Amino acid sequence: HIDRQLKGYEGSSKLDYSGALMIATIKLSSYGFNVMDGRQQDKNTLTEHNKRMMIDQYPSMIEFYGWICFFGGFLVGPTCEYMDYYRFTNYFFISSERKIPPYKATIQKIIWFVITAFIVAFVGQKYNYFKMLNDDFTRLPLYTKLMVYAITGRVQHCKYGSIWLLAEGACVLSGFGYNGIKNGKHQWNRLDNVYWYNLEMGQSLKTLAGYWNVGANNWLKNYTSIKSSNAMVITYAISSMWHGFQPGYYWMLTAYGIYQVLAGRVRSLVRPLVMSACDPSVPLRGWKTLYDITCYISSHLLVAFLMAPFELLHISRSLKAWSSIYYIHIWLYFIVWGFLLVFGQTLSSIQNQRRVRVLEADNNIKNEIISYKQ
Repeated sequence: HIDRQLKGYEGSSKLDYSGALMIATIKLSSYGFNVMDGRQQDKNTLTEHNKRMMIDQYPSMIEFYGWICFFGGFLVGPTCEYMDYYRFTNYFFISSERKIPPYKATIQKIIWFVITAFIVAFVGQKYNYFKMLNDDFTRLPLYTKLMVYAITGRVQHCKYGSIWLLAEGACVLSGFGYNGIKNGKHQWNRLDNVYWYNLEMGQSLKTLAGYWNVGANNWLKNYTSIKSSNAMVITYAISSMWHGFQPGYYWMLTAYGIYQVLAGRVRSLVRPLVMSACDPSVPLRGWKTLYDITCYISSHLLVAFLMAPFELLHISRSLKAWSSIYYIHIWLYFIVWGFLLVFGQTLSSIQNQRRVRVLEADNNIKNEIISYKQ
């Protein structure tokens, strides 16, 4: 990361090797924790994941460097745990699963790679964050700018996702991607780094983050998360440092954690009001649909806004891109928090009143039944 900083405004124009080092960082840090877990006397304190990944015997040099340099995810991921790699190399090739042909799943990955790469190559020429630095973009109407942001955010998904799809295809072809049978079908998603349908249809920031860069997310969850009221923001700050030292990474990922805290608060106060008070799993027709649409649009637009610093990297560029939309996402952040501070207690009271009315109605029905029987 330091070398990349020293090479100027745009960094090196040659092959960027920081991606491979980022994957190595995930592997080596998780390896250290797994060795420590293997030496621990009381295994009951470990999570199920830690128990499955703990290392109680050092690998040979060939095994260790074979895992570190595994070609499927060496450059940009997806990453994998050592014990998963060990089980694959030691047991997969002597099991009946090795006879399951991976070609159909591999071809599917390649097809999706071609589609996403096509989008990046052709649509990305017009829809990218650097275009937002032009004066022509600032003169567009606000609704047009918002549409451009929304499309650009999708293109950025394809930019990173296309590379991961190609790497996932290599993992599937090697057999490492096999993940058992579900609903009668062979699954090849062990090393999937993006769950595209869940990502594109997600209605919350938490969902969008959870189905993107899954390998890094699992590393953050299993090895870097801490128990704290600010754990989410701290985790995103660690993710920023892992990505690099450019300010854009910190702006995007730390802000994402801050917005996710707000989104969780909104969900806890508003979502129960669009669900049936009698049965919280039953939505109120119309209101729940409106809630879902609002969450979908706001979440995806916000991600598109926050991805600008991640791509532009520098403060001056990011501010110019955000100024073109009048910092609308920042204003809305404070407006929504202000609304919750003023009316949050009222919303909680409404929820309680609905529960009380339901309980009273249930008691009245029970009393009527008892009276009828008497």
